[in-house]
Amino acid sequence: MRFPGLAQPPSYVKKKNYVLHQELGAGTFGKVIRATWTKPSGTDDSSGQPVFARTDTKLALPGANVHPGEKREVALKVIPKKKVKGNESVVWSEMEVILASPAPF
Repeated sequence: MRFPGLAQPPSYVKKKNYVLHQELGAGTFGKVIRATWTKPSGTDDSSGQPVFARTDTKLALPGANVHPGEKREVALKVIPKKKVKGNESVVWSEMEVILASPAPF
C-alpha cells in the first residue's frame, strides 16, 4: 500500500540492492540470510557499501575495487527493530565480532 506524500526511509532504497536467498542460521537477535548485493550505479568506491559501520570504530569495510553494477555474495544479519531497543550495546558488540570475522563467501 502506498501513501501519497509519505516518503520512504533511506534504508528502503538500500534494500533494493539486495536479492535474498536462503536463511543460513538464526539466533537470539535475528537471523542470517545469504544474499547477492549489487553496487548501485552513480556511487563511487566509498559509498553504497553493503556494510554499515559506526563512525566511532574502525570497522568500515572498504568499497575499493567495487564498481557500480558489480555483484557480491554477502551474509545479511537481519535484526528486528523491536529486539534492538534496549540492547544497542549488545547489537554493536555483535556487529564488531561479525566484521572482524572472515567473509563466509
